[in-house]
Amino acid sequence: MKKREFIREIDRRLKNFNNEERDRIIEYYEELISDYCDEGYTEEEAIEKLGSIDTIIKNIKADLVIERSKTKNTNSFKNVIIILGICTSPVLIPLGIGLFFTFFGIAFALFMTFISLSIGSLTALAGTVVSVADLIITGGDPGLIILLLGIGLTATGLLGLLAYYLYKLSVIILNSIIKLFSGLIKKRTNKEMSRSV
Repeated sequence: MKKREFIREIDRRLKNFNNEERDRIIEYYEELISDYCDEGYTEEEAIEKLGSIDTIIKNIKADLVIERSKTKNTNSFKNVIIILGICTSPVLIPLGIGLFFTFFGIAFALFMTFISLSIGSLTALAGTVVSVADLIITGGDPGLIILLLGIGLTATGLLGLLAYYLYKLSVIILNSIIKLFSGLIKKRTNKEMSRSV
């Protein structure tokens, strides 16, 4: 395979990634092949030295997902889909199954906890409004009204704050799972590549 065909194939297989990521990867492999050619290898030998295109693409995708998971604005679910796509080879299927159940199990538990805290916060607010309104209508003690209002608003604020921080923690946990599985996939892919050499 010639350098131009190799680069075209990498570009084609990474079409779902953004242009900046693709350009950086293509530039890296063009330089790598050029370095091998400077050492006396032909383009075909240099490309053969890099390994199979399938293994290279798996490593690139795993690296990109790891890199993306380090940023705060990453889409965890999109990264999981990319990793599950990498896990279609027979050697990686058990890792893919493990990732699927681990990621979506933890994501579901965190989501349900977030929903519970959010509903609890709204319920505390609604209960406070109803109770305070009832005390005002019935001519309740003003001190009791203020106390109930303070407790209700504090409970609402605390539950809302817990829901917010749970969301932030969820992003960190899910990105950590993605990084862990991406690293495992990369190791397994490299191990598979070294066996075939």
